[in-house]
Amino acid sequence: FSTFSQSESQFSAAEIPSFTSEIYGLSVVDIDGKEVPVEETETSIVITMNLQIGVDTSAIQCLYWIEDSNVWSSEGCTGRLIGTTAFECSCNHLTNFTTGVILKKSSIAIVQGESHIQNSNVGLIVGVVLGGILLIIVVVVMIVFLVKKRSKK
Repeated sequence: FSTFSQSESQFSAAEIPSFTSEIYGLSVVDIDGKEVPVEETETSIVITMNLQIGVDTSAIQCLYWIEDSNVWSSEGCTGRLIGTTAFECSCNHLTNFTTGVILKKSSIAIVQGESHIQNSNVGLIVGVVLGGILLIIVVVVMIVFLVKKRSKK
């Protein structure tokens, strides 16, 4: 059993989770200290992890680290919230586990070692502003047209 920092470089992936608990490494070793792979067990291995205080629990998933491809995945694991402070994961293997929500790397900005979600509404705001300007231009053109038409009568 090991606990890892969420910022450790060994967990750098294209999709970065928004972690809601610590990362826990679970493995079995033989008498010589050599790791014994534990995969595709018939019975689920249940891991209960304490959640960070105040996290949004609506989209939390069990996540595990796939070393061969350097990605976090939730496939093959199921989870359930225990009260408001813990999450129980059931998986058929051992590796490094955590809980969280996977975010795409392109939606993360790294600022002085901290991650901040960028404003994804920029396109919407630009569209609304341009639409408003176009509407004002159309209204002004119509008013000018109506004024000229009335002045000719």
